Amino acid sequence: MTLTYDDVEEARTVFNRLADGGSIGMELQQTFWSPLYGSLTDRYGVEWQISVDGA
Repeated sequence: MTLTYDDVEEARTVFNRLADGGSIGMELQQTFWSPLYGSLTDRYGVEWQISVDGA
């Protein structure tokens, strides 16, 4: 699943909640395509990508 946000703090909050009990594949960080991006697998085995729109 991919979630894209306009707000950095909202993205951080969602990422941290989904990471609770799961495993982080890539910590939230700036990339060339996004001011903030990270990936994780939640406690139920669902893979997530959290991104902030760079526009």
